[in-house]
Amino acid sequence: MAKKEIIQATLLNDNTLEISVHKDYDSNINKKFYLYKNNEFVKELNILSFSQTNHHNRFIVNNLINISLGNEYEIQDDKCIFAYIDCSILGKKEKIKKLYSSEDLGAIYNFKHTIFRVFAPLASEVYLQLYSSKGKEVYLMKRNEQTGIYFYDAIGDYDGFEYLYLLKINGKYVEAIDPYARSLTLNEKRGVVVSLTKDKIDFNDDKLPPFKDETEAIIYELSVRDFTSSLNTNIVNKGKFLGLTEKNRISINNNPVGLDYLKYLGITHVQLLPVTDFVTTNELFPEKTYNWGYDPNILFSLKGFYSKDVNNPYSRINEFKKLVSSFHEKGIRVIMDMVFNHQFLKETSCFDKIVPNYYYRFYEDGTLSNGSFCGNELETRNKMVRKYIIDCCEQYVRDFHVDGFRIDLMGLMDIDTLNEIYYKCKDLRSDFMIYGEGWDMPSSLEIKHKAILKNAINLDHIGFFNDRYRDNVKGKSSDHELSFKGYLLGDTNYFDIFIHCFLSSSLPISLPPLFIKPHQSINYIECHDNATLYDKLLISNSYESESDRLKRISLMNAVLIFSHGVCFLHQGQEIGLSKNGVYNSYNAGDEINSFKIDVLDQRFNMAKFVSEAISLKKELKLNYATVEELKNNINYENFYGRAIFTYKNVVDYQEIKIIINPVNEPIQLSLNEYYRIIFNEYGRINKEFYAQNVMINGISMLILVKEK
Repeated sequence: MAKKEIIQATLLNDNTLEISVHKDYDSNINKKFYLYKNNEFVKELNILSFSQTNHHNRFIVNNLINISLGNEYEIQDDKCIFAYIDCSILGKKEKIKKLYSSEDLGAIYNFKHTIFRVFAPLASEVYLQLYSSKGKEVYLMKRNEQTGIYFYDAIGDYDGFEYLYLLKINGKYVEAIDPYARSLTLNEKRGVVVSLTKDKIDFNDDKLPPFKDETEAIIYELSVRDFTSSLNTNIVNKGKFLGLTEKNRISINNNPVGLDYLKYLGITHVQLLPVTDFVTTNELFPEKTYNWGYDPNILFSLKGFYSKDVNNPYSRINEFKKLVSSFHEKGIRVIMDMVFNHQFLKETSCFDKIVPNYYYRFYEDGTLSNGSFCGNELETRNKMVRKYIIDCCEQYVRDFHVDGFRIDLMGLMDIDTLNEIYYKCKDLRSDFMIYGEGWDMPSSLEIKHKAILKNAINLDHIGFFNDRYRDNVKGKSSDHELSFKGYLLGDTNYFDIFIHCFLSSSLPISLPPLFIKPHQSINYIECHDNATLYDKLLISNSYESESDRLKRISLMNAVLIFSHGVCFLHQGQEIGLSKNGVYNSYNAGDEINSFKIDVLDQRFNMAKFVSEAISLKKELKLNYATVEELKNNINYENFYGRAIFTYKNVVDYQEIKIIINPVNEPIQLSLNEYYRIIFNEYGRINKEFYAQNVMINGISMLILVKEK
């Protein structure tokens, strides 16, 4: 019978211990126990209470010494059998939460030496294991008692060496990968020592157009793999970072694809689904183990299967840099989707191996808080957890020149952490922007601390996905609610709420304001989650013809582009792509998720329409950064269920009108003066065409200007 099975000792709090003795070993209820610290006798323990199960005798003792971090504790019984005390509970205690170090962690490379640092306050010993073609080197790391950091300065050039930490915790040795590893071996087996500045690259920051306020942003969400995997293009590096760097790539019908297509659309920002390391995709067989990447692991490292050579730790680094550079060259900024709210599995996470319990959030009864519905949440308020998140964000802004972050399930993070990310990254990059999902998920984190929509007033620099916009402009998105219609699907009863949403949900029209600044409203009608707009229309507007449904999609895209706040588009939304009924398609593979180039060729006129709407939006300069500007410059009216917005004090015109007709029936409008029509359901009208009596066709939008 193994030692761990006959006697187990678990620390319950600083002064209380539970000892479990298997009856097959000893059924004696009059036991004695002795405490040892680092192999030295301390005292005999006092038994407070006794209980039994079918197989074990359980003893509670309560006269421990003050258990301190980084030491080994054992109990010895009256038969001279020893058992290590499991002190993992200390990971939840205040004494560890007070620890902090501002030092750089991970493998800090220099060609003369590499300094390794890891936060492991519960470990009694930590060894650095270095691997190369010549074999394995092992070094005992030193401990800083004030911070809980273990460190070792390896003299020599260790560029490209693989490494792991070997930690002794609760008397047991465990191997763990470095959570700060900047690159990884195939399928995350080991960390790799790399220099993020080894290969210089021009990030083309000077090619980026001015960006004064987030309300100028037109964001396009895509997956690196999904957007480049189609066989119907001449993109060479399909599914890879490099696939999004290739220029002059075309479809069978000679339409632009990939990077050139995004430039053609005129978007300002591209948002990449997770490209940092995640667990469930085998990097040798990504097509067989497809996943979007919301199962995070080592966030400081990029995911290897997006690189051309998964065995080269520099490949993912340099190719992602080329991706950012290529987008910048086209005038497009890059936003990374970051998943900080949970880890794939607590039990296998390097976080829990290195510091048991510290990184996670618990309820008072000791159970894990699980607002992510993935089994765990990170406790972002703990100082070294917050440091990990902020250090990670700073790395990608500083070393990869990314321009912003989308934060997954942001509502599970605390307000202070989000604000600190913003200020630290804003110092590094003046045009930095950050936004995320501010849903109020069930969590042990108190509401007052959550980065949720309700607390937007305390996060005035940060954007929130506006589900009020989505649910009232389009209609509900859940699988069982796809029949519900919002204003732009033809239900004009939502008129007042539509006005509220169109004006960034920042004015008290029909509903209380959600935001204090327009840029906080991330307006969207479709994202990677749930059914696409096309799929919803198949259910909600099944009575309409295919051509009318596609016409409605174009109308909704145009309205979204001109709505106040921040415009967010999902890949394929502009041409009405479908998921063929697989709405939760995170692991559905290329067949469901890839950007359908054949559909693009069939409906390129829809892409052209969106491109022209975006270009007109930029020219008209209707971006208002404050609530006061919205109040002072825009009037609206209800014209038989149709919305008319009138803009005063605009730059190039005396007045601008945007007229939206979401129903099938056309309507005629008589104006006091002649206006020039510059946009309709076919896109931009470049010829000079003036009218005083205008017909607004069904399912369409008109933009008219009164010239000075």
